Amino acid sequence: MRQLFLEGRALHIFPCRADKRPCTPHGHLDAVSDAESIAALWARYPSAPLVGVATGAIGGIDVLDIDPNGEGWFQAHRDQLPQTLTHKTRREGWHLIYRHATGLRCSNSKIAKGVDIKADGGYIIWWPGAAGGVLCSGPIAPFPAWVIAALVGTEARSLDPCHPLK
Repeated sequence: MRQLFLEGRALHIFPCRADKRPCTPHGHLDAVSDAESIAALWARYPSAPLVGVATGAIGGIDVLDIDPNGEGWFQAHRDQLPQTLTHKTRREGWHLIYRHATGLRCSNSKIAKGVDIKADGGYIIWWPGAAGGVLCSGPIAPFPAWVIAALVGTEARSLDPCHPLK
């Protein structure tokens, strides 16, 4: 396995199984970015078919992970999302890769069903190295502030028993 670079910066990577689970005991916390450490890690897990990429501050990227059941949300908001590097996933979804927003953490379906955020504490599979392709190879845009605001709004409502999340 070779280093992965994004805008001149080495990404922190680690080996994953075919089911997307990490091979390493600590998952994304075992991610490395230098060539020597990557070679050593893959020597321990030579049959790992997928590459995991740590998201958040460590890698400098956050990802809007749109699953097929989130396509309605994606289509409704597509014009509001800045164009950025976008990968197709194995399940025919999308990974929209943005610059890391300080303090952003992972969430699953808080924005909408099938729309996950991979940020601090998370990882994605690097699909161009496996079954996916690059749909947009543009520069990495800043994470959309309106999505962060919507996420903060859902977290605030989830604490209010009069406005539970759906």
